[in-house]
Amino acid sequence: MWIPKNVSTVSSDKQPFAAAVGSVNSGTQSSKLLLPYGISSIPPDGTVILAVPIENDTVIGGVIAKELPNLEPGEVMLYSRGGASIALKNNGDVIINGTVFERNSGAEV
Repeated sequence: MWIPKNVSTVSSDKQPFAAAVGSVNSGTQSSKLLLPYGISSIPPDGTVILAVPIENDTVIGGVIAKELPNLEPGEVMLYSRGGASIALKNNGDVIINGTVFERNSGAEV
């Protein structure tokens, strides 16, 4: 994946910082993607990203998440472009592809 040249650039007066907002396009160049440990992802073409130049490389600092109306603050959802999803709800339930697995009242977290 590579970052197109037609991106918006943002900088800060307080600290040396520059970022670009653009979208992911297929290509031969690759950029590093910053993600939490244990999660791997390749954003599909057209995904809006935040790209940060670091030394002689560009790092994708994140993507603009799609709106998820069924999530409350503190909840987490993993999803794929194909429609698979896993939601971790505040009440302890786990929802996998629409099937609810209720938290076992005797289980410790």
